[in-house]
Amino acid sequence: MAQYFAEAGHNVEFISITPFGKSLLSKQKIGRLVVNDMYVLPFSLKCSLIEKINQLYVKWRLFRGNYDVVVLTNPLQYRFIPEKHLAKCTLIYECMDNIPFFYTGLLRERLLNEENKLLSLVDGVVVSSDYLKRKIARQLRDQLKPILTIYNAADFAAFIQNTQPVKLKRPNLVYIGTIGNWIDWDTLKKFAINHPEYTIYMVGPIEHRCKPPPNVVFTGAISHDQVPSYIASGDKMLLPFIRNELTEAVDPVKLYEYIGMSKQVICAYWPELERFCDHVLFYRNYDEFQRYALYKNNAEHSKVNYNFLNKHNWGVRAKEYLLYMTRLANQKNEIKEG
Repeated sequence: MAQYFAEAGHNVEFISITPFGKSLLSKQKIGRLVVNDMYVLPFSLKCSLIEKINQLYVKWRLFRGNYDVVVLTNPLQYRFIPEKHLAKCTLIYECMDNIPFFYTGLLRERLLNEENKLLSLVDGVVVSSDYLKRKIARQLRDQLKPILTIYNAADFAAFIQNTQPVKLKRPNLVYIGTIGNWIDWDTLKKFAINHPEYTIYMVGPIEHRCKPPPNVVFTGAISHDQVPSYIASGDKMLLPFIRNELTEAVDPVKLYEYIGMSKQVICAYWPELERFCDHVLFYRNYDEFQRYALYKNNAEHSKVNYNFLNKHNWGVRAKEYLLYMTRLANQKNEIKEG
């Protein structure tokens, strides 16, 4: 989104806050987009002193900035913003996940409370799913703040290029995305054991690893420009998620990318994705998963679905976002002047 906003003629600063020990994004200027990545101390959620030091450091770094709109993507980020920006700028909470449910126990309760505090400060909220819109509406209660759903999308340019397939064993099933504890390992392992002739490729950064059969292959993280190649090489694409408070809120980017290349998709069912019923095979148990995985698909592989990508690309989403952002900023300026 930052890149698209900059290409539309706006000066944009993308700020990434990275704990020591993890890789920085970059420090560069691309046209009107400035990528500003800064290191902070690790373990801030485990130590209040470290958290306070990080907050003071980031506030100091941001104090000299001159912003009209500030977009926050985490319930804790309002604590990084200097008071002058909180008072002057149009504040938007960009809620792309049910973030408190990445955590458990007291930390989850804290994140829920912090999210409520953030909602009391912002001028509007952008969410990526209808589930999140309903959740935020409940939290806002009688606070009249506009909530806009902007679904995820695919990168049109990346998926209309000539794609060189990756050499994968066939037949195969391919999942692309972060590999966490939300993966339906029971179903994947059972299928892998029952069908050793199949290879299941798990492509992406590994946050949770089980002990799978040998025909489940972890590739590790790949660069974004390799994603179309892996999709082109998959016989069937997977979204095998356990249904819970975290996954119920997800509108998976990879689903748009799978459909954008006309791939057959096997996906765990949750209501948020019913609008894709014409493109997706939903499974609710192992038997359904197995039947879809073994189904012989005679459709042409990797044909770009231009109709779908024309409607569901980041350029289209950025226009929606900019209209919303501009409207909020104008309303805030009118209130100040009035």
